[in-house]
Amino acid sequence: MQVLYKFLFFLYGTMPLWHRQFAYWYIDRFNEALLSTLSYVNREATDQNKNEVVLGPVQLEAFDSAVLENMVNHLIQPIWRRYNTLEMSNKILCSYQLEIGAALLILPNLQRRIQGIKYINEAIRSVRTPYGLHKLMTVKELIQVVRKLEVVDQVFGQRTHFQLIHRSNDLIKLLFNEKDILESEIDMIWNTCTKQGEQIKLEVYNIILDVLKPAYNSLKDQTKAYFITKLDNIEPRELIDKDIELLTELGKKYGMGASRKPEDFVQKAAQFMWNIATLQKDYPIEIIKLARKKFAEMTTAWDDALKEPYIAEAIDNIANNKLPLQNLKLCMKLLEKWTQSTYQSPGRKTRQEFTEDLIEN
Repeated sequence: MQVLYKFLFFLYGTMPLWHRQFAYWYIDRFNEALLSTLSYVNREATDQNKNEVVLGPVQLEAFDSAVLENMVNHLIQPIWRRYNTLEMSNKILCSYQLEIGAALLILPNLQRRIQGIKYINEAIRSVRTPYGLHKLMTVKELIQVVRKLEVVDQVFGQRTHFQLIHRSNDLIKLLFNEKDILESEIDMIWNTCTKQGEQIKLEVYNIILDVLKPAYNSLKDQTKAYFITKLDNIEPRELIDKDIELLTELGKKYGMGASRKPEDFVQKAAQFMWNIATLQKDYPIEIIKLARKKFAEMTTAWDDALKEPYIAEAIDNIANNKLPLQNLKLCMKLLEKWTQSTYQSPGRKTRQEFTEDLIEN
């Protein structure tokens, strides 16, 4: 790396003297060689079965972070900008940021890994900005590179750290917004939540909630359903208020118009919320009130026919003395938003009839 830095410094100092035609021919080839070297370092560093695994990381770890910053931002970009368009030089810089960032993430030193995620974030922002590199690198291509370099694994895998998670907002946003997050990546992020302690779990939840709100419409329904399944698989006693908040966000919308039937994942989220609100399992008492409130909010715009089974179940629970106060509150919430009053639909009860059933029980 020291040799590369000195050579780049030499190129930067002598580039005004170069003939333009020579520069076009030379710099492209030098760029290929330099990127190939960085890719080689990265690949060797990730192969734990080879003795030479230490070569790449040791070189990078011994390389002063300020010098590395200078090489990336003040040598590479000006040299390539001198003989290319601004868009092409930015794309080249983005490639270096991704390669060097991924290589730094492999290192044992936390500060170097933080520097690595910083480079990854800068590359992601440069592509995703409205004035970014869409003509030369699409977001799909960026995601392919991120996966090839195993960035998600380095940030959320076995060697994760709170400081890396804290800086992973751009990475999660990239995967969420482009409808392209894989179930394996969700598993990796989720395992970080469940196995790395409360602090990391809350940090990941905060990032997911922050990203989910603007990205909701772009996420696939299957992805939302998969997240809901992950929540449902949490041990009942380990559920916290952030789980309820995330479940609410995942199941809050189902399209335009109250008469439209909610999608399967929305009904799945509502059913899970109902199970919590009615204590179907040994859920913490402190989240029951929140679950009851959120269930009522989730089902407010539903057609009355979809609410009927829940009201009927709540009345049965009251009749059987199963959490009568809890079920009474749920019934009242559902009947508050009941659109029917005296009109009798064939085979369906009116609000008045449900109210009478409630009084009788």
